[in-house]
Amino acid sequence: MLEPEEAGTLLVLALLQDEKQKRRKPSRRKVWVHPLLQNRETGAFSQLYPQLLSHEDKFFNYFRMSRSSFEELHALIQHRIHKEDTIMRQAIPTQERLAITLRLHAVEIWITFACHFPPSFTPFNFIAILLTPHVPYRGTNTNFFNEVFHIETCNGNSFHSELS
Repeated sequence: MLEPEEAGTLLVLALLQDEKQKRRKPSRRKVWVHPLLQNRETGAFSQLYPQLLSHEDKFFNYFRMSRSSFEELHALIQHRIHKEDTIMRQAIPTQERLAITLRLHAVEIWITFACHFPPSFTPFNFIAILLTPHVPYRGTNTNFFNEVFHIETCNGNSFHSELS
């Protein structure tokens, strides 16, 4: 059995330890994916993409390529950009990953993506960086997509012919 002095000392140490724990700053990440961003059904891709599919001209304006070109490009790279779901969260689908990258390279600013696509800001950096090498590109050869893949983009002939 503890002496009263020892018990008092242990009690004081326990109280000090408890106060120290309370004063510690909470960890920066309280949740893996913020609840606001968890529901993918409310994001731009799940809301806007189905509507864009039925309006070819709007699809082209948004992604700077036709729907058939998007689907062809997706078919070319989907096996390289596919990620598996984990216990912590679902993977971003390959079509959404491609849409994020194309939209980013088309017009958007990095920070606005956090509002448009629910995964959160950080994955966009990685998606664009990891996905971009898989998208066929040959520097300033603007006819490359059209010649090799028959894909017309803002780098292709159709866009430039509309401007001239």
